[in-house]
Amino acid sequence: MIDKAKKVTSKYLSHYLDVPKGFGKIAWLVLVESLAMSVSFFISIYFSKALGFNQAQIGYCISIMLSGSFCGALTCGYLTSKIRPVLLTSAGFILFGAAFSFLSITQSFYNMLPVMFACGFSSVLMMTSNLTSLVKLSDDDHFKNKALVLQSVIFNFTVTITAYIISSFSYQSLKSLFILISASLFVAGIMTIKMSLGATESVNNCNKEKDFRPNYSLLTCIIPMIICYSVVFAMVKSLFAIDAINRFDNNGLSWVIMSLNPLLVVFMQPTLFSFLKNKNNILLMTVGGVCLCLGYLFFGITKLFIPSLFFIVLATIGEMIVSPISKRLASSSLGQGYEGMGLSMWKVVYYISGMIGASSTGYIGHRLGHEFAWLVCLPLSLIIIFSYWRFNKVSTNTVLSHT
Repeated sequence: MIDKAKKVTSKYLSHYLDVPKGFGKIAWLVLVESLAMSVSFFISIYFSKALGFNQAQIGYCISIMLSGSFCGALTCGYLTSKIRPVLLTSAGFILFGAAFSFLSITQSFYNMLPVMFACGFSSVLMMTSNLTSLVKLSDDDHFKNKALVLQSVIFNFTVTITAYIISSFSYQSLKSLFILISASLFVAGIMTIKMSLGATESVNNCNKEKDFRPNYSLLTCIIPMIICYSVVFAMVKSLFAIDAINRFDNNGLSWVIMSLNPLLVVFMQPTLFSFLKNKNNILLMTVGGVCLCLGYLFFGITKLFIPSLFFIVLATIGEMIVSPISKRLASSSLGQGYEGMGLSMWKVVYYISGMIGASSTGYIGHRLGHEFAWLVCLPLSLIIIFSYWRFNKVSTNTVLSHT
């Protein structure tokens, strides 16, 4: 019995420990990025509770942030083919730290808009450059996928901690947290400049000839999924944290609701990913996308605690499937040596859709109520199903470990 338990534990841990060579040197950069991004994930609470912004204003702020992210993705897509990703990470740390400093002292809605644009622009610099560093660690697609999954695990682990901190803070004291994050980003940016990370990319990767060869059939398969995925998470950023706080007049219950998604990702995604690695990509993305949309659709219209938990689990399973598949495929969609540009393309589509989604659903939530805003998930799920039906023929036999 003990031996069997040890074997099961060892197999479970292998999903986390079997990583590409050099992952540890990038992991701390991902951790710093994740801490900063996890705080910004709950920024709608600060806008609503501390600054008194209405739902439409919050939606516009998120939309402006996404427009900055869009511009950052375009810039970073080009720069990753010219400059080492770690230097872009350093620039992103310093710029994001400066943006957080202004965030802590800005109170006017109109003055907040350029601050949110700067947050979006700088955040995508560090995120895209870190993702590029991860996918360049290995030529093996399975290890590329594993690196992306572990990046998601690190991010969601920090979101869990941040959710607990924010649920315990008074809303006005969140300014102190912004200042702390700002200082941490400045220090990390300076340390990254000074550190030599030449070993993070193998000699083989560094010497590869670039071959720009877009896979248009692959692009047309994944872009509709990215659009729907983005709109859903634009709603999550605008509505989810506020609903979790307002729906349950209990900090403990609110923390459970806000942290369930990241906890599931931390403890389930590597195992789930290993189980599904040889399945058809497009079918997996379709099932995952539908689970994501329906999960948040029913979360939005229920008022009870236990059903809310169940629907978050459903949505999280969809997220865990869709995110790594679409990112890995995007990184290889433009050809050898253009992984960063492929990931930037993913983010450009994500942010364009997010800008529209955040402003429109924020307006719907303000005018008609949050329940009506969450209903947008229903047509999104139908778009995903239609996309699978439309592109199934060209996507047959595409599996997760092969493009």
